[in-house]
Amino acid sequence: MKVTFEMSDAYDEALVQIYANAMTDQIREIIQICSEETQGTLFGFKKEQLIPIQKEEMVRFFSLEKKTYCETESETLLIKEVLYKLEERFTHMIRISNSEMINPDFIKDLELSLAGTIKVNLKNGEQTYTSRRYMKEFKRRLGI
Repeated sequence: MKVTFEMSDAYDEALVQIYANAMTDQIREIIQICSEETQGTLFGFKKEQLIPIQKEEMVRFFSLEKKTYCETESETLLIKEVLYKLEERFTHMIRISNSEMINPDFIKDLELSLAGTIKVNLKNGEQTYTSRRYMKEFKRRLGI
């Protein structure tokens, strides 16, 4: 791998460009390190594509089979961060279970269940449930 670095007062901010013939684990790691600096944008993987996800597009984060995903209104992308780090980074999201966080801006409505949980219907048509463990914080964050 060739690395070139140029420093000048002419640049307002750092820019990283990667030229490669294929996506490798080393390139993914470099991209992940660089994206940690950018608090507003998260990058997700879809096949061999790396796609930026804007904060306003995030519907929910969830873990499934030891992998973390970000669901937007149009697609679901693989994320290389664990939920607890995403929770620290995106404080507008609300944790509703050990394996899921949701964006309150995408809540369509709530339904109370007999089991003591709340069914959350999202604007994109998805449905999920709060666990009893996270219920108190969920209600507090929503003001109910």
